Formats: sequence, C-alpha cells, structure tokens
Amino acid sequence: MKKFKISKYIISAVSLLAVSAMLFTGCSKKNKLDVVGVDLFEDKNTGVVYKVAPASYEAMSVTDELYAVAGDAELYVIDGADPEKWLCESTGSVFYAEDIELPTIETMDLARIELLLEGVTIATITDDFFFKKISAVYMGGESISRPMVSDYEINWRVRFVDESLGLYFTLAYIEISEDYIVENEDGSTTNYGRKFLFDRFENRCVQVDDAFDSYVAEYKALNKA
Repeated sequence: MKKFKISKYIISAVSLLAVSAMLFTGCSKKNKLDVVGVDLFEDKNTGVVYKVAPASYEAMSVTDELYAVAGDAELYVIDGADPEKWLCESTGSVFYAEDIELPTIETMDLARIELLLEGVTIATITDDFFFKKISAVYMGGESISRPMVSDYEINWRVRFVDESLGLYFTLAYIEISEDYIVENEDGSTTNYGRKFLFDRFENRCVQVDDAFDSYVAEYKALNKA
C-alpha cells in the first residue's frame, strides 16, 4: 500500500508539473510584445499594436495581473480597462492600442478635476460647466512658449479624472508674479498675463485668465498666504 501511494503521488506531481509547464509556455508566448517601430509594440498573438502615451496620461489603479512583457518592460492590466486597449508599464507609462485615439480633456468623460499641491489634493471640482469652460480655454487657446521664471506664485497639478477609462490626464497650473509680455517680430508686444495651463510633456502652454481664481483665493484664505 505504501509503495502504491508513493507512486500515485509521483504521477500526480509529474502531471501537475507538465500542466504548469504548458500553461507557463502558453502565457509566455501570448504575452510577449515585439518592437515593431519607435515606441510601437505588437502582440503577435492578438495582433494588437501598442503605442506609448505621453507621460501626462496615468493609470488610476493598476492590478497585479502581468499581461505582457516587452523586452525588460512588464506591462500590467489597468483596473477596469480592456488590456487589448490599455496597459500600464511597471514604471507608470501607459500603453494604448494603436487603433484608438488618445482622449483629450474635451473627449474625456470627466468625473472630476483634482487640484494638487506637492501630491496632496487641495480641491476637487465636479462642476460640468467648469469642465466645459476649462476644456474650451485649453483646447482652443493659443499655444505659447512657457514663461521661464525662477519661481512661481502658484504651481499646482490639475488632474482630469476619467473613471470610465481608469485614467488621469495631468497638466500644470502656474501663476507668475508679473505679466508675461512677448515681443513680436514686427516690434509690437503681446501681454499674456500671469496665469497658464502647461503640459510639460507635450510643451503646450495656454493662457487661462481667471479660470482658477476662486480656487486660488480660497486656498490663500485657508492658508493665510
């Protein structure tokens, strides 16, 4: 009886090892992405080609599920997102399927906008009217060179939250102490004021006038700035 039990255990163990090896081989083959261009990675099993999104895009929550490997990069499933459309690399870079268009703040389904200072949320905005206002100002505004100053009066992060995609899109809101005046080629000057939204990864800077004034005033009142 003892001999039979040992043999049965060995057979079971070998069977489990064989099944595990088959599963591991299948997963490795399925989840390997090949480089097919600059910042382009193809899953040979699904045919999906992924691109790397600008660092302005961040995943809200990333699962522990390792979906793919691209060289040394490990790509994980974003919580609630289709992995054949969105993935997140272990360092935080978002990968997206080549055949979908990156959402802008105009096309995102915004649940809220968060204002952050040094990683801490100092205000949350859920007003649809404000969403439309700031989207129109930023997307429709003239992109200018960012004011190069040594210090900012205000330097916040503005995080646009789309829960349906599980993504953040983050810009910087800056205020400088003096009006930013630019001399034009014809000798005239343009005054762009002191308040701007800036995408440091795409190098887009737009004047926003009084859009955040009430939030700045409230913050200063609470902090006696």
